[in-house]
Amino acid sequence: MDINQYELHENSFDELPVILRRSILRQIKPIGAPLHFNWHESIEILYIDDGEGVIICDFEEHKVFRGDIFVINSDVLHSLRTDSYMSYYYLIVDSDFCKNNGLNVTRIMFESKIRDSWAISMFGAILRTYAEKGDFYNAKVRAKVLDFVVYLCEKYGSVVTERERRHDKNFDNIRKAIIYIRDNIREKISVDQLAQMSGMSKYHFIREFKRITHYTPVMYINSVRIEMARRLIGENKLSIGEVSERCGFDNLSYFTKTFKKYTGATPSEMRVNRSRKEKYES
Repeated sequence: MDINQYELHENSFDELPVILRRSILRQIKPIGAPLHFNWHESIEILYIDDGEGVIICDFEEHKVFRGDIFVINSDVLHSLRTDSYMSYYYLIVDSDFCKNNGLNVTRIMFESKIRDSWAISMFGAILRTYAEKGDFYNAKVRAKVLDFVVYLCEKYGSVVTERERRHDKNFDNIRKAIIYIRDNIREKISVDQLAQMSGMSKYHFIREFKRITHYTPVMYINSVRIEMARRLIGENKLSIGEVSERCGFDNLSYFTKTFKKYTGATPSEMRVNRSRKEKYES
């Protein structure tokens, strides 16, 4: 999976208009660890059942703790991180399902962080129904999810226009630059190129990129490449040199140096350590 990804869920919903999973996030120790941005039209609702962390939505950070419900609005760039440990459930609700029931979530802005005992109870009911697999399963899950979304709309949602959703032109330009980086990560990408594409001077682009993302453009590009390299090294199908080329590095020495800076280990050391761990666990 790319470090930034527009998630298409149409083929993931199957018979149900939801995706419901539990996930565990642990601390990422290397400095400059990249943000795993995703975005999608469907709304995503998280319930933090243990630990604490940070949810980044359109580059704004929100601290979350056990017992919090967090709503990620439609088409919002989002990422999660933790300095320790966080366990959470995430519920992605198909935007077409919502529209077919009179709820256009692409035009509704929800409050992000919610502390509401009734909302937690409703989320728990969805979890139980989803796990039961009994009679009328499909209908019961749909009914529980729809009740939940309607409740959130009434209490925490407001209808907005497209202009109200997007008011920072520089933000949109930086967002486009991030999408370009994602789509062309294997190619040579220069700051001059990104600045020109964004319609800014180089100085203005660097300043705005760092203001919005908290990364310099070069740091962000490298972090995306290193995260991709970590995944490829873990798959153990390519040589280190091939991984370097696949991730957009044209110099193996620079790749090794950058990889160690971001992960604390050289590519070869990481591969050996992972192999030892897999052998031990088997």
